[in-house]
Amino acid sequence: PGSASLRGYGYASQFGDQFHVGKAEYRFTIAWIERGLDTFPLYLRRLHGTFFVDYGGAFNGDFSFEKLKVGVGGELMLELTYAYYFNAALQLGYAHGFEKGGGNQVYLLLNSPF
Repeated sequence: PGSASLRGYGYASQFGDQFHVGKAEYRFTIAWIERGLDTFPLYLRRLHGTFFVDYGGAFNGDFSFEKLKVGVGGELMLELTYAYYFNAALQLGYAHGFEKGGGNQVYLLLNSPF
């Protein structure tokens, strides 16, 4: 989420002089909401889901596939507009990292949608 990351592994758990990651995602629309509440400055646009697989890692030294790790999970993303002009995406996600240093990870982010 956000910048370069490997979901399913803790923040800054991956470090080194190089970072490699491949991400595959399947996104699908759950609902087109397109609603606001009277004049309240919050407008809900779309809710969609994502299933993903991340494969990568950060390390020092020579590249080796044995140094790469796998994380899988899913997200719900609510696209919205607040204060009448600012677009945002509220993301609620779950990821699991399978290799050493990985585990269950739940996250809530406020990002810019694309």
